[in-house]
Amino acid sequence: MNLKIIFQLIKGSGKTLAFSVPLVQKILASKSSSSSLPRAVVLSPTRELGLQIYEQVQKLTKNTKVRSLAVYGGTSYTPQERALRNGIDILIGTPGRVMDHIEKKNLDLSKVEMFGKISFFFFLTLFSSFSFLLLDWTFNGINKIK
Repeated sequence: MNLKIIFQLIKGSGKTLAFSVPLVQKILASKSSSSSLPRAVVLSPTRELGLQIYEQVQKLTKNTKVRSLAVYGGTSYTPQERALRNGIDILIGTPGRVMDHIEKKNLDLSKVEMFGKISFFFFLTLFSSFSFLLLDWTFNGINKIK
């Protein structure tokens, strides 16, 4: 199933929560302790947006066993590699760093059930307090991502 959603909302109105809550709910509802591979991947165009999403997911999963990780360039691979080896449920990252981890064989996406690509556009003119969030989710049926 593909789901495309476009939000146009004022900054700080909960766009990140709008997709983070259902994502975490789905992970919690079917949490399997046997797999250490990510079950959800969210691609963010920027490190800043990726960190914002990661921080929201961390707050939502604070008292659960759901593990998440943000991967992005400009930082050391070592802590990211360690977290990937230890196992995660939700991966949030920039496309370049996600591809780096795939190429380095640090990241196996074979168990991914939910995949989201996010595009964030800011209007720098009169509408500077508004932002658009384009969210493209794919649920299930992901066999291989190259």
